[in-house]
Amino acid sequence: MNEKKADRKAMIRLVTDQIQKKDPPFVAEAFEMLKEKGIGKAQAKEKIVDSCDALEGMLNGMNDLIAYQIQIADMLEAEGIEESSANNLDAADTRFPYMSLSRVYRALEDGEGAAGLLLEWPVLKEYIQTHYERVQPDGCIAKPVYSPVSFNDHGMETICEALEDDGMECLNSNEPEKMASLMQDVVNTFEFKDESCYLYDTLEVFTKAGMYRERDEWYAVWHQRFPDCQNIVNSYGCALLNQKPLDFAKTDVFLDEIAAHPDGWDEDWEYMLDEAADMYHERGMSDKEAVFRRLSKKKSRFRR
Repeated sequence: MNEKKADRKAMIRLVTDQIQKKDPPFVAEAFEMLKEKGIGKAQAKEKIVDSCDALEGMLNGMNDLIAYQIQIADMLEAEGIEESSANNLDAADTRFPYMSLSRVYRALEDGEGAAGLLLEWPVLKEYIQTHYERVQPDGCIAKPVYSPVSFNDHGMETICEALEDDGMECLNSNEPEKMASLMQDVVNTFEFKDESCYLYDTLEVFTKAGMYRERDEWYAVWHQRFPDCQNIVNSYGCALLNQKPLDFAKTDVFLDEIAAHPDGWDEDWEYMLDEAADMYHERGMSDKEAVFRRLSKKKSRFRR
């Protein structure tokens, strides 16, 4: 028997075992739907194997259940089968809310990740709090660390990656107030031990939502926690400069601090430095404008 045939038989045995154990549950449900359509048991298993590349990874110990669930759903759709049963799965009946995560995946693929994340977050948050929060001996609650590499569970990795990769979707959302609320809730749910773009992107969302007090409090907390994170400082500067109406006194004090450390920032600051120079130009403050023009030119040399 050649290797390809052996792999196919192994995948059919794997699917058979999943159906019998109902683990993951969506495979057994898909199998029953195929049978209800008049497809024989053996053919139904073969359709699952032929439609799901994720099975090959499972044979090698890579259990990408989210990709597997999406491939199962695509197969059912191709067969003209409604997913009514699968779509109504209760998260409490599964080890992980597969359908909720698959909808986030699809939303990201469609360029609507922020909307998908906002819709599914209550289900994901409930799962995180139920399965990952731990009560310490002193009564304090230990939250899961916000880092995809800290989890063996692919579902938790998926949540972190979806949030991390969704920064620009959140920033461009037409509902910044809702996105700001979501971002705050995420931080309350996780423990951050490393810098994350999610932290500094939130500053811009707060600004777009007009939540300036919350933004300033946010910056104070995370700048203190990660004092060497330039992105948090840079994003706060951009947020101040883009505030409507501009709080000149606060922005000026912040920019004085930047000017006092001209060698402390890398080339990614060029945009913020140009914005600062433009602000001073509009106010006729040529001395300060010149300072930030020089800083901007200095940073731009790094790009060449």
